Amino acid sequence: CYATDSAYRNGKYYLYFSYQQKCVGVAVSDHPAGPYKDALGKPLLTYWMADTPSYDPSVFIDDDEAQTPYLVWGFTCEGKQYYMARLNDDMISLAEPPRPVEIINSWALNKWNGKYYLSSHRSFYSTSDNVYGPYTYRGTFCTEAYTDHGNFVTFHNQTYFAYGIPENWGEEHVNR
Repeated sequence: CYATDSAYRNGKYYLYFSYQQKCVGVAVSDHPAGPYKDALGKPLLTYWMADTPSYDPSVFIDDDEAQTPYLVWGFTCEGKQYYMARLNDDMISLAEPPRPVEIINSWALNKWNGKYYLSSHRSFYSTSDNVYGPYTYRGTFCTEAYTDHGNFVTFHNQTYFAYGIPENWGEEHVNR
């Protein structure tokens, strides 16, 4: 289990996780610290459900009237791309078939001032006026370190960027 993302909805906490590059599962809990229970007893996204491995899930709940939930997954390496599907209100089933997302090297989906942002490793980001794209590559927003699996979160009206730095990322890279 790695490359997780989570969401709160309907009084429950949902944890989306990768099993290698083969599938994405979803677990549910009444508390953010768990315990979490497998919601389906099988993967939500199966291996090669779309033209990309099913991993690196990013859940996004839009700020529209319906608070529409989406799941984004995949990668752009080796000619592959990201896919997106709207989730049903139950958060454990897809409301539509996966759609390819027109982007360049991004996966974490956020919305700020009516614009959708996809961000990725190394702080690459793309923007769009539509949740399904196309997304236009805009560059990087953080150059101090190699940011890995980062995402934005707003807490008490303050927005934060949380990310990891690979263990083998030495000082010689940080000071570039």
